[in-house]
Formats: sequence, C-alpha cells, structure tokens
Amino acid sequence: PICGSCFSLGGPRPSSPDGAGPLRVAPSGEFRGAPHYSVSGSPLCPREAVLLTLPVIQGAAASGEPSPQSFPAKDVPELGSSPPLRGSQGPLDQVLPAGQPLQDTGLATRVTPEASLERLVPLVDHLAAWKLLPNVSAWVLHTVERGYRIQFSAPPPPFNGVFPTLVGPEQGLVMEQEVATLLRKEAIEVVPPQSRESGFYSRYFIVPKKDGGLRPILDLRLLNRSVLRLKFRMLTVRQVVSQIRSEDWFVTIDLKDAYFHVSILPQHRKFLRFAFRGEAYQYRVLPFGLALSPRTFTKCVDAALAPLRLQGIRILNYIDDWLILAQSEMVAVRHRDVVLAHMKELGLRLNAKKSVLSPVQRTTYLGVVWDSTTMQAQLSPARIESILAAVMRVKEGRSLTVKQFQRLLGLMAAASNVIPFGLLYMRPLQWWLKTRGFSPRGNPLRMIKVTRRCLRALDMWRKPWFLSQGPALGAPCRRVTLATDASLTGWGAVMSGHPARGLWSGHQLTWHINCLEMLAVFQGLKHFLPDLRDRHVLVRTDNTAVVSYINHQGGLRSRPLYKLAHQILVWSQGKLLSLRAVFVPGYLNVGADILSRQGPRPGEWMLHPEVVKQIWRVFGPAQVDLFATRDNAQCPLWYSLVHPAPLGLDAMVRTWPRLRLYAFPPIALLPGVLERVRRDGVMVLGPDFPPRRLSLGDSRQEGSPLTGRGFPPSPPAGVVEALGVASEGAHLLASGLSTEVVETLLQSRAPSTRKLYALKWKLFTSWCGRRQQNPVNCPVGSVLEFLQDRLSAGLSHSTLKVYVAAIAAYHAPLGGLSVGKDPLVTRFLRGALRLRPPVRPRVPSWDLSVVLEALCLPPFEPIEEISDCHLSFKTSFLLALSSLKRVGDLQALSVAPSFLDFAPGLSKAFLHPRTGYVPKVPSSAPRPVVLQAFCPPPFREPDQQKLNCMCPVRALDAYVHRVAPWRRSDQLFICFGPLRRGLPASKQTISRWIVEAILLAYESSGLPPPLGVKAHSTRSMAASKSFLAGIPLQDICNAAGWSTPLTFVRFYCLDLLTP
Repeated sequence: PICGSCFSLGGPRPSSPDGAGPLRVAPSGEFRGAPHYSVSGSPLCPREAVLLTLPVIQGAAASGEPSPQSFPAKDVPELGSSPPLRGSQGPLDQVLPAGQPLQDTGLATRVTPEASLERLVPLVDHLAAWKLLPNVSAWVLHTVERGYRIQFSAPPPPFNGVFPTLVGPEQGLVMEQEVATLLRKEAIEVVPPQSRESGFYSRYFIVPKKDGGLRPILDLRLLNRSVLRLKFRMLTVRQVVSQIRSEDWFVTIDLKDAYFHVSILPQHRKFLRFAFRGEAYQYRVLPFGLALSPRTFTKCVDAALAPLRLQGIRILNYIDDWLILAQSEMVAVRHRDVVLAHMKELGLRLNAKKSVLSPVQRTTYLGVVWDSTTMQAQLSPARIESILAAVMRVKEGRSLTVKQFQRLLGLMAAASNVIPFGLLYMRPLQWWLKTRGFSPRGNPLRMIKVTRRCLRALDMWRKPWFLSQGPALGAPCRRVTLATDASLTGWGAVMSGHPARGLWSGHQLTWHINCLEMLAVFQGLKHFLPDLRDRHVLVRTDNTAVVSYINHQGGLRSRPLYKLAHQILVWSQGKLLSLRAVFVPGYLNVGADILSRQGPRPGEWMLHPEVVKQIWRVFGPAQVDLFATRDNAQCPLWYSLVHPAPLGLDAMVRTWPRLRLYAFPPIALLPGVLERVRRDGVMVLGPDFPPRRLSLGDSRQEGSPLTGRGFPPSPPAGVVEALGVASEGAHLLASGLSTEVVETLLQSRAPSTRKLYALKWKLFTSWCGRRQQNPVNCPVGSVLEFLQDRLSAGLSHSTLKVYVAAIAAYHAPLGGLSVGKDPLVTRFLRGALRLRPPVRPRVPSWDLSVVLEALCLPPFEPIEEISDCHLSFKTSFLLALSSLKRVGDLQALSVAPSFLDFAPGLSKAFLHPRTGYVPKVPSSAPRPVVLQAFCPPPFREPDQQKLNCMCPVRALDAYVHRVAPWRRSDQLFICFGPLRRGLPASKQTISRWIVEAILLAYESSGLPPPLGVKAHSTRSMAASKSFLAGIPLQDICNAAGWSTPLTFVRFYCLDLLTP
C-alpha cells in the first residue's frame, strides 16, 4: 500500500444498493464549504556525482494523446438576497392532506405516450438555479454547464473501426424503437458522414426483461477499461436501517431518465458511438453502462439535495431512487412538495408512475419492504421469488455454468444485507465452489456439476421463512463491550471491569493463533452470557482476522477459522440481539492481554503503590524510574524498553541524571544494573533469590556486589523471554565497561543494522526459550543447531551470516573468541555456502525503456496537473535512476537553504545530504548529487519535448514547488497522505514509491507487471545501462560510491543484451 495515499488507481465498481460502498474520493476541482441556504416553504430546523544515465534515457521515445484533465475550481457566485426557490408559487405554501392527488398544484406530471418521449431539457437551461446552490463544487457546475468530461486513466482509446450492431428480426424491431426513442428525446444524435471514421464505437446487445420483453444495452466494457476507477460511497441497506425511526412516514420519488439529465462534453461524445442499419449515432447525454455514470450522477444529485438536508428534510438517495422520511403525515406532505418544487427548479424530471407520493408507513425501497410501525424490514416478494427460482434450478447431477453460479451468489450476497446471518449460510456454497476450482475471473461458460454437498449448502435458501427474515430497524442505542485476547497458553476477557481467563487444553496448544483468538471470543461470550443475554454486544480484539470473520460472518481463507466463526454466530442466535467486532491495538487491550498470559511479562511487574510509598518515607521520593512503561511508572520521569518515554528508550545505554533514581529491572538486566550500582550508587529493589551462581555475565562470580546473592544458572522460560528483549548495551555494561564507552561502541553500527540484529536475536532467544537454554552463554553446539534449523528452513548463506553477526553482538565470548570467529561456526558457514551457493540473477526483471516511455504519458504527465502521488513516484524513480544512490542516500537529501540549488534555466540541480549524515559505507565523505537537465525548453524537435518529460531536474523542480505549501520537514521527500502529510518519508516509503512507479508504468502500458521488483534494482539497471553506453567504469563507481570496479562486476552488472 502507498503511504498515506488517498488516490486509488483501481477499485471496485459502485456497489449494489445492498452492499457496503467504498470510500468516496473527490476528483480534482471538487470542494465543499460551510453551507448557508434556505428553501422557501420548508420547515426550519434548529557537487561531484555526475549523471550517468543520460545516454540511456535519451534513447527512450514515446508518444500518445494526453488524457483530459480535470477542471480548476471556479469561484461560486454569492447568494442573492432572495432564496433560489422563491420563483415557485402557491403550491409551496399549500399543505396537502395525505393521499391528495397533485392536480391543480402545478406539481402534477401527466404520463402519456407523448410525454414519455418528450425532448430532454438539459440541465444547462437551469444553470442559474444550480449556481445559487450553497457551496456547490466547481466540478458540478462545469459538468452542468458544459457537459461531463470522461475521466480517462490512460490516453483515450483509438479509433477501432465502425462496428455495427447486428441483431435478428425480432431484436431489430426493438433496436429500431430504441433508436427512435433516443432520437426523439435528443439523447443521441446522428454522426456527420465526414466524422464517422473516428471516435470509438461500441455495440448494442439485447437482454430479456422481467416482464418478458427485450431491453437493448450498450456494451461499453472495452471503453470502461480506459476510464478511471474512482471510488465513492453509495447508499446501503445498512444506512437505511439506521435512519428509520419508529412511526416514520415514507414518500418515494423516482427520477425519469436519470442519467440523461447530464450532458456529455461535445468533444467526448465521439467515444460513445454506435452504428445500426447503416447509420452512426453518438450519445449526447450520460449513457447507462459507462463505469463512471453512477458516480457522476450521484455527485450532482448530492449537490442538489444538500440544501434540503440543511433544512432538516430527511431524504436518502440511491441514484434515481429517493426516499423521504418524516415523523408525521403532515410533515411528509410538506417535505414532498418542497422536494418536488426543488426538482423542478433544477430541471430534474419526476417519474410519477414509479413514485409513491402519498405518505405511507410501509413501502418498498431498494428491493426491501420497510415498515415503521413494526420496525421491521424484509425482502420484497419479487426478490424472494427470484432467489427461490434460482435455487430451484440447482439440482443434483445437473451441470451449471460459472456464470449461473455467479448470478446465484450475487442474489444471495445482496439479500444477505437484509437477512440476518445470510452471509453465514452463503459460505458453505462458496466453500463448495472453491473446491471445484471456481474463479470469478475464469471462463464463465465452464460447467460445474452439482453434487449432494452443494444441495446441502443451499438448504436454508430453499425455505421461504428464512428469506422472509429481516433486521430490526433503527441503530442500536448502546452496545455492551467485551475485550478478549489470547496467547499460546491461555485466554483472557474483560467486561465492565470483570475479568475472566483460562488455559488451553492439550490439542488446542497446537492451534494457529488466529483460531485461539477466535476461541477466546467464544469463551468470553459464554462466560459472561448472563450479562450479555438480549443485548447488543461489541467485541474488542487486537486480531484483524477475528474482526473480519465475525463482521463478515465467516470467510474463505481459513477453514478452521470459518468453522469457529460459524459455531459462535449460530450459538449467538436467540441469545444476543447482535454481535459485532472492532479492532483495537494491542497496547490498548492490556487487561485481556495480561489475563491471556496468566500474568504480566517479567518487564511489566511493578511494586504495589503502598510498598512504594513506604520506600519513599524511608529514602525520600525518587524522580526517575529507570525501568518502566507508560502503565507502571512510579516516578514523574522514566526510561522504557518498549514504549516511548520522557527520558528516552533503554536506560542502560544512557547517562543517568544526577537525581534520586529508582530501579525495578527485569532479571535479564540485573548484571548490568548491579555494575552501574557499584559505580554510581542506585537504590535497587529486586527478587529475593537464594544464593546460587550468577548465570548472566561472568559465571565464576559467586554473588552480587550489593547483596552477596546470586541467581539461578538455568532461568525459567519467562526469564529466557526477558533475555530476548535485553539490549546489547546491557551485555556490554555487564562486562564492566563504562556508559560512555558503551555508547560509543553502539554507534559503530547504523541504526538499521542495530534493529536488524535485535530482530534476529529475538528469534534466537525464542528458539533457546523453547529448549530451556540461556541464549547469552549457551554452548556453540546450540548456536550450530539453530543455524542448521534456519538452513533447513531454506535460508540462504548470506542470511545465516546476518544471524551469526547478530548472535555475536549479544552472546558471551566462546573461549575468548566472538561467536562469529569460532572455528566451528566459520566452518559451518563455509559448508552452507557450498550447499546453497548464491544465485544472482543477471537478467533484469523489468525493462527500463518501458518505464521511461510510460513516464511521458498519463498518469505521469502533464506534470503540472498530475496528483501528488504520481509526482512523488516519478520524482523518486528518476532521482534514484539518475544518481545511482541508495534509498538511504535519497532519504538524507535536504531542501534546507544551501542544500538544494538550481542552476539558471534549470540546466542543473545540486543536492546535498543533511548535516551529520553518515552513509551506509562511511569510507568517504558523502558527495553531493549533481543532476543535469534533459533538453530544456525551447524545443526544436518533438523528440526533445518527449525527452524533457524524463528530465529529473524538471521533475525535482515540480515536486519541490508542489509540496512547499504543506511541507513540515527539511527532508526532500515527504509523505503526501492525509495522516502524515508533510512529514519525512521513511526509507521503506521511498522504496515503495520507486517500485510503484515501475509497476504503474507497466500497468499503464497494458503489460503484465514484473515480479520481484525492488527499489535497489535501479542501481543495477542505471549502472549497467551507463556501462553499456560507454561511460568509464571508474566514473560509474565514483557516482555509486563503490571503492573498486569489482563491486560493480560481482553484484550489480546485468546482462542487458539478452532478449
């Protein structure tokens, strides 16, 4: 995932009215402000590195038509003194009784054959009313005024020839009527003969209607591949459930020719053409079948309904289906009249035949029957019959196509938003289809034979009483919260401050942790059932798989987890009103976590506050707690091993302040603490072990210099676990070194190296803990067994060397030698090298020319109008390619004064790393990066303009100016997402940007994305291309920071001549 990115290149289509819609993403130019609007008649409610890849990049060439750009936001005209709907007369002030027809009110619509074919009145004729809407976005106004500009994700599709629609005699009559109707409505127009050999043509196909008739559908699937997949949120059944109140009155409104309200920009009508009976036509309005039609129309309708909602009118809209809700019949009538007058003012046409304008308390909306008197909802009879008919066609021994199963699953999924536990009883069919190799993207005509197991999976769906079930309306006013957690040894749960816990049985100890987390939920629900019965329950857990399987009523990734979720949900029927789950981070789920482990970890223990008070009375209060967390600190200031603390992390590697100190350390840190106590004098409290040999540090030492007591030579499993989190500095201090020396020694390794060693050491300590061995001074045989275990798991020789280096940093010397220099260890590594020699690919996994050509086209150009996301991708890739620098070097670049300079005319750019930056190989001082421009304007040839699109100086200048308004750091590359916008980007984030640039370039070129792409591969690619172009090898090594050409030859040289 892209760090903080709110842009989505792909995404699901707009969801069905019964499914949860994705997050809305507004296109460029849209904005909203604080509304202030009133509607008449409505009730008022309260310097050295050189550019080496120039010859390579200059060889790239690409051409293509740029995609249309989104429009800049325009100023919204100020509202006049009179409300925009004052032009409506009489009927707005007249309150009609329920059931009163709308004749003689000016709002009636007579549905006649002539009226149904009336000419469409474009919304631009009502532009003045649209402009008076409060805070309407410039994008909506531009769409209403000039027409919708199709938002392409790539260059518009080229002319593909004139493909006529070919149909049979009966279907031909239907097509003739369709064309005649569209022409009479002026929804389409005839293409002039001189323009027919251009644009993009699609075909019509005929599908049967529910009433037995035929319906023509324009097939725009090929065109949809070229348009953006913008996410947005549509109304869902769950939202309707939460909005309905007891005794509500309903009015449903249906719009006539909904999409036809929105015109198409004249320049884009050529992409919506079709041919029939020797004539070419093109759409003038938004057609059905275009992927972005629902989003475009919904955003226009949202802008139209915004002022009504501000006045307290409760109105829900799903494309052309609207629902008005009111608490009384009289208010429902009044709101109905206001909405209808508002529609007329804006040019939105009413379909009176499909609307229910008389207020009722039981209505059908979105295929669901809503009853506000019983506060229940259920599927409409038509949908129930449709599901039963589809299920009845599934018979044992009969074979059905993948497409037929897809339709059945679609009906069941849509109904599951209404039927309680509908998804739960759909999962068995999904699991059965999964065993048959079912794939939604496979061949839709492949046949699958129905078995008895399939019929058993559909048992519940054959029962009308099951399909007639529905949820209770209204949102739950309160949920009872249950926090649960699990460990490998037991479970814990907390409800309203009451704890519960237990241990796993023998066979459960082998379960996956996700299954144990789900079982912990079940144990907690059963334990607290007397308090949870007939209540809405919310489970808080730190396991995302559990949250997903509870909220989605199962899943298809883990069969054991699905069975547990099925068992829990079936058990909850009749006992709980509802069951939902929510994710909470582990550090917020402390109570259940401690209970699941049957107590805190060694580093989480603390003295009772009353005991601490007694200590304070004897010695005086301390100001600093050396070993604490946010939850158990005994002093105002503290150090911590795991949590951010006021004084920083790891007190063992820091100079302690000259204050009264308090220490209650984990057992693993006692040797280092005692050494510091011997030198500095610190008040220490520790466990009272009987005298034994000291197991940490020097095993010959008989006791503590403070108490004369030692510690057990073989610590229990909990102690071994604590050793894993002990810092490297603690072991150095235990050897008698001073704090200053330890701090200097720790700086010998880069922070990333220290983190990597700490991770490998933690894995080694876990391995030793399972074998009851001390990882600090275990024999060399144990180290070799661990390395053999890793080798058998498939790890490479280079990875084993990292493990050896990490263990050597923490482990006590073996015979006076470090673990890494032990003869047996070095011999083992040589054997591993022979058994598993390194295989370095010499052929690159991606093609540089493909990426460079894609950088000249959308979505990477025009650079002034592309998103922050794509600009970050492009700039980071070009800098990595042009400079041959590591990602860490790119992260160190700064934009502070004197750290970034541009030569006159943007002919060069000079970048310097931040002060104090130490590169990964600190053999020489960091060199500045000098970037040379590619063919700056003016351009004499078209190829020069294309080459300039690949210019890193141009991209860098555009990036620096784009992010300047929201920059919060001097680091060159900063995050662009909403959560960390303006903050420094990490090395992992920059690496991800580079990889995303490569993958997106392949995707925009219509090629399958390469596998295994890494950001570091740009160094190999750029160096190899430069060497192939004839640049001296020594210049390449100087730019890349390699001391000798041998590094390039052994690790970075690629075979670029292999096809």
